[in-house]
Amino acid sequence: MKWAKGCLSKVLNLMNMDNVVGWHVVMLPLIVAIFLGLHLMWVRRHGIVPPLPAEGTGFEGEPEAAGPGKHEASSSPHAGMEEQR
Repeated sequence: MKWAKGCLSKVLNLMNMDNVVGWHVVMLPLIVAIFLGLHLMWVRRHGIVPPLPAEGTGFEGEPEAAGPGKHEASSSPHAGMEEQR
């Protein structure tokens, strides 16, 4: 363990607060920049989100099945009331 103490103490003195804070000031922005670069490359490669499908089609391009109407699909007791007035 003698070699680890000697090597580490030459680079980082844990008893010196300025040294510890200095390493954090250097390393944290560097790590954030690396992750930001990886994230941007991922987004450039895969895109942000796939485009929404056209009206009346599903995500795979197949036609959507006919579903309930607007007033049938709502759980509100007042749904469809504007049609009766």
